[in-house]
Amino acid sequence: MTAPVVATVWWQAPHEETYRRYMTEHDALVFGRAGDASVRFGYGADLSRTVPRHWGELAWTRGRLLVQNLHERLGFMVRPEDGSSMPAMIVPPQSAVSPPMPRFDIVAVAPADDLFEAREFTLSVLTAQQRRLRAPSSEPEDSPEVLSTVPFRLTELQRRIGRLLIAATHSGGTRRPSYVEIADELHYSVRRVREVIAEMDAQFTVSGLVVLDGGDAIDRTAQVVRTHTGLVA
Repeated sequence: MTAPVVATVWWQAPHEETYRRYMTEHDALVFGRAGDASVRFGYGADLSRTVPRHWGELAWTRGRLLVQNLHERLGFMVRPEDGSSMPAMIVPPQSAVSPPMPRFDIVAVAPADDLFEAREFTLSVLTAQQRRLRAPSSEPEDSPEVLSTVPFRLTELQRRIGRLLIAATHSGGTRRPSYVEIADELHYSVRRVREVIAEMDAQFTVSGLVVLDGGDAIDRTAQVVRTHTGLVA
């Protein structure tokens, strides 16, 4: 059985695309400029050689997400989502924090040098709710976990996008709208729509409402809102 997703991270590519990675409790995601980093910043069109090759690492430990700074000189910030009353957290070099909030951004600023301007990179993170540690049980571990309630509420913009995703099928159509069509309908940029759908996909995934199947985030999101229409009411 595939291990459940405990965290989702997403970030903007230089073009309109939104990249994302999913973490199980056995994964560790490294971010930086190196070719072997799970999340790559400061390369290609965003080239900045002051971005450390291996800057930070995300790992799931004892039911919480640990954010570790791997660099010897440069720190970065963990910033709660907009509207949160939690303060931002500075992560100095060679230190680690375990953010108490499930949704936050990692904001890393690469300094300027003779060739490159200072650059800010943002990695958005959404984690599963903290899991209580349980004593070993004789019950099978691969029994599916069924959610009796949905432990979150979508924002108004997310609900509007969700309603657009299912409107066509409810009216007898067979094709869900594209990112561009949603952006045109709501008068937002395509990039903004991709960001919002990426966050919805992350929330659905870590909450166990959808199983990763290699499909696209917009298709998974449409599947969830078709099944759980109360989310977008």
